[in-house]
Amino acid sequence: MAIISSSGEDPLPTGAVGGTVFRGQGGNSQVMVSKVSHANVQAREAFVIWGNLPKWRAIWATQSGAQQTSWTEFSQGNPDYGFQGAPRLKSGAEHFAAYWNRWEIMEGDEPEPPYDPPEPPVWTCPNPPFEEFLVDDPDFAMVLKSSSEVPTQIFTACRQPTMGRGTMARSTMQPLVTLDFADMLEGDEITTACDLAAAKYGTLAESVSAQQWFALWERVGGYARVLRDPCWTPGWEQFPATLYMRGKKTNGGTYLKTVQLSDEPFLWETPDNTGYIQQIFGEVGRIGWHAFMEIPVGFGAEGLEADRYNPRFVQGYYQGTGGNTDWIVVTPYPPG
Repeated sequence: MAIISSSGEDPLPTGAVGGTVFRGQGGNSQVMVSKVSHANVQAREAFVIWGNLPKWRAIWATQSGAQQTSWTEFSQGNPDYGFQGAPRLKSGAEHFAAYWNRWEIMEGDEPEPPYDPPEPPVWTCPNPPFEEFLVDDPDFAMVLKSSSEVPTQIFTACRQPTMGRGTMARSTMQPLVTLDFADMLEGDEITTACDLAAAKYGTLAESVSAQQWFALWERVGGYARVLRDPCWTPGWEQFPATLYMRGKKTNGGTYLKTVQLSDEPFLWETPDNTGYIQQIFGEVGRIGWHAFMEIPVGFGAEGLEADRYNPRFVQGYYQGTGGNTDWIVVTPYPPG
């Protein structure tokens, strides 16, 4: 799920506005708190101001009269594209500071003068650019949704992983990295942002039961266009005919198994009956899924079993029933 933070280029209101609550926090900063339903009151998000707008406002004041005039004339006919909200016309001073502040955030380094007005942006990135993210297959990765021969930059931000919606802690979205694509090829797996998020948040990011949240923008210079970020939430109609299981036994190796959808509803199995995934029923109907795979042990074999208590989706992480470190990950994507 993409959660977009304010870039801080404009003053934010205070109080309740259109279902969103705004409140001040120190000096010039504002924190936007999402208004959530009573069913998920712990899921409130804190937003942070990025970059250093006061610095760029001060740099504006040092520009020559000719440079300021060129920005004023440019801004009269060209809107500013920020991290959130619709593009809008600004004064030359506001446009200048917001543009170069975002440029520095997305580049990760301060630009060199002269700070001339840019060309109007031309957006070319597919939206959304990625399929559903891969989870531990064997790496956490973004998978390109379509091909493009046009060079593209995608800026990503992330926030601290959480252990599920019901226990979502207050956390902040932080700038992460700009991904540079000379071209884009459908099916390519991109692990850069996922690896950096894991390095940033440590063991929590490496937990297969935690959710890593990203936000995505297409970057053109100092302009940003919000991109849709697909969640790992395929519907029933998207259940694939083939699923891939990757299992890990306590103090043992990692094993792979491929299962096919059978004639029986919601049952995937191997032709030789050495692996399957099937639904688990409780008093109120389907409550989860059970995965089994036969694995070699010495000169024999034993079973690795794991459960996922989520009635809607078969894909994802299954907790082993034979030990705390047993697990099986099920995905619709072949390994490798």
